[in-house]
Formats: sequence, structure tokens, C-alpha cells
Amino acid sequence: MQNDKPGIEKVEQKTQERKPAEVRRFEILYAARELFIEKGFDRVSMEDVADKVKISKAAVYLYFPSKAELFLETIGQAVDKLVSDLEMSFTDPPHRSTVEKLNSANKALQNYSPVFTMTHHMSESGFPDEVFPPRIIKLFVKRMNERKQRIWDMLRGVFEHGQNEGEIRPDLPAGELAKLFAIYGMLLASSEVAYETAKEVLLKGILKNKRDNLFKEDE
Repeated sequence: MQNDKPGIEKVEQKTQERKPAEVRRFEILYAARELFIEKGFDRVSMEDVADKVKISKAAVYLYFPSKAELFLETIGQAVDKLVSDLEMSFTDPPHRSTVEKLNSANKALQNYSPVFTMTHHMSESGFPDEVFPPRIIKLFVKRMNERKQRIWDMLRGVFEHGQNEGEIRPDLPAGELAKLFAIYGMLLASSEVAYETAKEVLLKGILKNKRDNLFKEDE
């Protein structure tokens, strides 16, 4: 049987162990993610990634034709993991309360925060065309929009179920709650706010009494 990547054995000369392509690809992505989080996109080279995985630079290029594509795939893989973790949070075990599900979701967002911060810092530069060709950015944005919609749909389902069970205020649109939870949770997760404080704010708010009205006009 022909190898799907015939050049891999030849260029992987720095390692004593040949590994399946998917295992090697995962190792490259994991190493790249750590380096990008630690140093930022501009200060990481493909040689750095190769050295961390203990393979040749040519082997890295077999899996990822450019540093830009490697960077975007590290983000994509992290988002896929976030979606998977959220699905697990909402379905296993199946009979948990809404608060328990949202607490697990908040923890998943916390775990994603280093990648969120890395992505935010890079997006401030506008992903320059000379580094990130529009073709791959278009595909990346499509993929991220699909994952974002999936996250919002899952959260909306949790809030709708909580409203039906009497656990969540019924006067607030479930779709808006889902978007607010996802955005606010990610922002808090990427800050230096302690996890317990973030959880309290997300799930209980900041008012001492639920029926306090901060906007009540002075009489």
C-alpha cells in the first residue's frame, strides 16, 4: 500500500521513532500552540516548532505549507476541542441542573482562554494579506462562524431547558442569554479575574438582592 505522505520517512530524520501521520500532526499542533501562546505569532519560526517536536523543518512543512496555516489550524483545533468539551458538559451526565451545566461550560471557556488571548492579539493586526492569504482566511472565518453558531445553539438549548424547568428567568430571550454567556464568559476567562469570582458574576450577578432596582428614579 502506498503511503499517503511518501516524503515523511525521508524527511523525519531527527526522530528515532516513526509515527502515524495523525499522531505526528497532533504533536506539531500541540507544540505550535504552546509556542504561539508563549511567544506570539511573529516570534515563532517553523524551525522552533520542528525543534520542539524533534523532527526536521521539512517534515513540519509536509503537514503545514506555511506558518500562517499552522497558526490558524492551532486555533481551529482548540475551538473544535472547546465545542467537544461543551457538548460533554451539557450531555454527561444527562440529568444535571442548568447551573451545573453552565458551571462546567464556564470551566471549558477558562481552559480555552490562552488561545482566545492569542487569537485576539493576532486579530488586532488584521491578519495581513502578505502573511495570511485571503483564501485561507476565508476558509478559516467560515469554519469559526460554524463553530460559533454551534456553541450558541448548544447554550440556547441549555437556557431554554432551564426556563422550562423554572431555573432561569423566563422573561429573558434564551438566544440572547446564550450569546451573552459565551462572550462574557470568554472575556472573563481571558482576564486575570479569579475563576470563582467569574463564576459568581456569570451565574449570580452582582446585585445583593435579586429585586434591587439600580435604575429606579429618585423620588
